[in-house]
Amino acid sequence: MPNDELIQVFMEESEEEIKELEAGLISLEEDPDNIDADNIGRIFRSAHTIKGSAGMVGFEDVANFTHNLENILDKVRNNELKVTKNLITSLLEGVDFLKGLISATINKEDIDSAKMQSITSRLKRFASPLLDEADESSTETKVVPGGVKERVYAISMRFRPDIFMTGQDPLMLLHELYDMGEIVEIYAHTEGIPDFYALKPTNCYMWWEIIIRTEQPLSNLKNVFIFVEDENEIHIDDITEKYTDGGNLDLAEKPIGEILVEKGIIKEEDLIEA
Repeated sequence: MPNDELIQVFMEESEEEIKELEAGLISLEEDPDNIDADNIGRIFRSAHTIKGSAGMVGFEDVANFTHNLENILDKVRNNELKVTKNLITSLLEGVDFLKGLISATINKEDIDSAKMQSITSRLKRFASPLLDEADESSTETKVVPGGVKERVYAISMRFRPDIFMTGQDPLMLLHELYDMGEIVEIYAHTEGIPDFYALKPTNCYMWWEIIIRTEQPLSNLKNVFIFVEDENEIHIDDITEKYTDGGNLDLAEKPIGEILVEKGIIKEEDLIEA
């Protein structure tokens, strides 16, 4: 369970972000035909912040519910979803429920699960999957029930040593990726961990390579790293056409970088440079 100090920080932060969400949506409601990209960006970041912070303090219901709001706002931000009166009404209803959900979670009160499910279902209807350009251009991807094409991505994540001091946690990013699809292969690089007496508890010494199979568009994967991409080394590559399942690979002995070289996905000199 999170300690009282963390909960207090989350409560104060979420109150500010909720205000930003409401103000932005009301502004959007007043002039839905004139979309302000900066306003949409602020609204999206507020939802993303609440989701990430809720996950960090273990409030999974809050994080999962906010994820639905975030998905819709991301589609609006990327011009994949038209702003309508019904959409704004549903988003405002979602934000209003989110306020109560946060309060109930913090105070350990009962959650109106039926209402949460009803609003979630309505939001998901707005956010029905749309394929990005990469999805539409491929003829070799796997089609899953519902007609959405799966793609395979290689992700590498190298973080600045003081990443924890910025309020971010690489493990929370990994959890988000786990929720977005099937983690086919993952390798944690530990060679940067120093001797015990040289360790700094607040430093991050590891970095990760991941292969994920997902129905999510590339934009959703990029959104996972929206708050860390500028000051850290995050690379996402679509390897769908080149990747073949490696079920017998011994990942404990072979880093994904070497696996990708063997599969012809990257060149050996690229691995050396990385």
